[in-house]
Amino acid sequence: MAFGNLTGIFNQAEVEPADERSFELMRPGSYDGDIVKADLRESKKGGQFIALEIKLDNGRHVFDNLNIVCANETAQRIAQQALKTIGDTNSRVIEDTEDMIGLRVRARIGIQEASGEYDARNVVKFYNNPNEQGPTPRPAGIARPATASARPAAARPAPTRSSAPASGGNRWMKPKQETAPATGEKANAELDDEIPY
Repeated sequence: MAFGNLTGIFNQAEVEPADERSFELMRPGSYDGDIVKADLRESKKGGQFIALEIKLDNGRHVFDNLNIVCANETAQRIAQQALKTIGDTNSRVIEDTEDMIGLRVRARIGIQEASGEYDARNVVKFYNNPNEQGPTPRPAGIARPATASARPAAARPAPTRSSAPASGGNRWMKPKQETAPATGEKANAELDDEIPY
């Protein structure tokens, strides 16, 4: 048995007592966070999985195992798609688990019911694209790359209608007007001048 002196690395008087609420299950839903740990491990059945630890913006930690090499093809496909989503949404090509550290994720969290000696726990059900539901809140000091959709509306060019016919289309067809129809003689002129005879 090896003993070690904790002086300088642990002061019991400075540690706050554990808050029982920190162990309560989170409600199912989508939560944003950052990957803080990603280890490639061997499974008991000879496959390989990435053990992830994600620190959510609410301060909680969740864990996930991505079975990237697995005898169960469905489990392997789901894990590889999750890995692709994580890489794509962070504009990162993942070639090593180290590439995942610090990546931003939006995880859909669910609850795995208690089974045998194991209590109910929160689990990651799915990884969403953070950009699909608006900007993902980021910790202070971390900038998000600018995207075209982030430009203010005034800076976007107004849509224009082309008078040229669409390729392969009928040259007599006009695009549907989005404004209210004109009235009187002008309306008749607009309707008649494009009718083929």
